[in-house]
Amino acid sequence: MKFRIIYTFAALLFGAGITFNFSAGPASNGLDRTASPISGNNNCTQCHSGTAFEPNLLISLIDAGGNSVTEYIPGETYELVFNIGTGSAPAGYGLQATVLDGDANNVGAFGTAPTDMRITDLNGVNYLEHSRVLADGSISVEWTAPASGAEDVTIYASGMAVNANGRNSGDGTSTNSLLLMEGVSSTNDIANLNFDLKLIANPVVDQLPIKITSETSETLHLNFVDISGKIVQTESVRVNQGEQTINVNLDFDKGIYFVQMSDGKAVATEKILKL
Repeated sequence: MKFRIIYTFAALLFGAGITFNFSAGPASNGLDRTASPISGNNNCTQCHSGTAFEPNLLISLIDAGGNSVTEYIPGETYELVFNIGTGSAPAGYGLQATVLDGDANNVGAFGTAPTDMRITDLNGVNYLEHSRVLADGSISVEWTAPASGAEDVTIYASGMAVNANGRNSGDGTSTNSLLLMEGVSSTNDIANLNFDLKLIANPVVDQLPIKITSETSETLHLNFVDISGKIVQTESVRVNQGEQTINVNLDFDKGIYFVQMSDGKAVATEKILKL
């Protein structure tokens, strides 16, 4: 009887240790699970298994005007938003994220961690991660972009939808990344922007009508970029001085995309939903 009591207590203690380790965040246990280059492409599936919730992690960078952007202005502060969407109702969520440049150096700076989250330093790299099971799958934190010269940077993140049963089974995981290109200062952008674009329809199905008002007759370059930063379609558009409407056939899958129009000196960006 004494042996059984000791055995039961040890089993409970071991189970509590698993619960504590995973709910406290991977980096606090010496682990990078963001699928970043320095993680060895490891993600949350190394610890959590299951397909019950089928989460989908989306990453967005929001500027001061409330626009989703895929370019950052060096030194400016943005809102970094992670959304862990599911088709069911999990008991909670988890997240780990970091930002690296092309040489896998940690760049930029997270602001104050949201409730039940913290900034953890692991080998000189800062991670935003849960400190306990999160009640909400929408996480927002300020992020200050690095100084000029960092060039392209990537946000790496892994999200989880969990059943919070104290074990690492029956949970769902999702990994995503967002490529951000270094842009010019906002002052130069405004000064050099010789055109204006307005999306006439949004959401769209197969064709996107765009109203363009241009100060000059010129050729504009149009990129459609997915949420990971990958360009999925490019177009060159010849516009005349004044106002005109163009229709662009969309040759890519359903989802959220960014429309980037550039004259080679400045970029205007809008977000669309393709149905």
